[in-house]
Amino acid sequence: NDAAIDEFEEKYRRAVIRRLDELQLFGVDLASTSKRYKLSTAYVSLLVERKTLQCEETMHNEPRECKGDEEDARESVNVEEALAQSSRLFIRGAPGSGKTTLLQWLAVMTSARNFKGDLKELNNYVPFFIRLREYAEKDLPSPDDFANLISETLESAPHSWVRSQIDSGRGIVLVDGLDELPANRKDNVRKWLKDLTDVYPNARYILSSRPYATNEGWLESEGFLDAELQEMNLAGIISFITHWHDAAREDVKQPEKIKELNELEEALTQKIQKSTSIYRLTTSPLLCAVICALHRDRMQNIPEDRIELYEACIDMFLRRDQ
Repeated sequence: NDAAIDEFEEKYRRAVIRRLDELQLFGVDLASTSKRYKLSTAYVSLLVERKTLQCEETMHNEPRECKGDEEDARESVNVEEALAQSSRLFIRGAPGSGKTTLLQWLAVMTSARNFKGDLKELNNYVPFFIRLREYAEKDLPSPDDFANLISETLESAPHSWVRSQIDSGRGIVLVDGLDELPANRKDNVRKWLKDLTDVYPNARYILSSRPYATNEGWLESEGFLDAELQEMNLAGIISFITHWHDAAREDVKQPEKIKELNELEEALTQKIQKSTSIYRLTTSPLLCAVICALHRDRMQNIPEDRIELYEACIDMFLRRDQ
């Protein structure tokens, strides 16, 4: 019945938030308080480069229909604008550029119904998050499996619940990590996505990958628009540092610890603006998070010489590996 379906959806949304609203610096030899932080607090908007779009207005609350300019002119826009304008995106980005984080953030914000502005219509969507690395040696999931991927303890979804969400246009299918599959499996992903988009054309679809995994335009025939994540500029880095320390402040209660984090944030922000070597190491979200954590654990004592800074970061990984 409808009440049972609504109850399951709320449980599912909470499970998505529990599972995905966290980031961790894997393999870094840091205190536990510096290794984990809340994604929804720490997330900052990123820029993507894409073809210049020609957009046509559609009915109220529907995404605009946009196609890439035939002359292949390029433009940089924030990722929220790209998401609002296209229902099928192929997000490409270098290691550490924030691809997985972006998809997790979309899943969490959609589940929590926290979107505002251009993306507020997504509050009525239901996200389905799929990690392709889990399918390196097994068949890709069918829609009936999507809801069970987020939690092993959540009861089974009501019959055909997932299919009804994506068929009605309420579903957003987030597919992470094409590059983490063997080369001979990538055609399987293309066929799987074609089947999904043919049968359920009203759903939204977002796929992520490192750039080298495929050629640009690999999914153009299926209506996917390529969008490549860009390095963070100075304003983006400063925003990231603020959000990272906001997330850290959520985990401490003592006034002296909060004061310490305020001082750390201010000191690192100043160092970024004064030191070219540190700035160059923080242009990706992953490395910026590493520098924030290193700065915190060393109580502001991080080297400003480029090579020494590299060595300090590498040393954290080596100690952990040993």
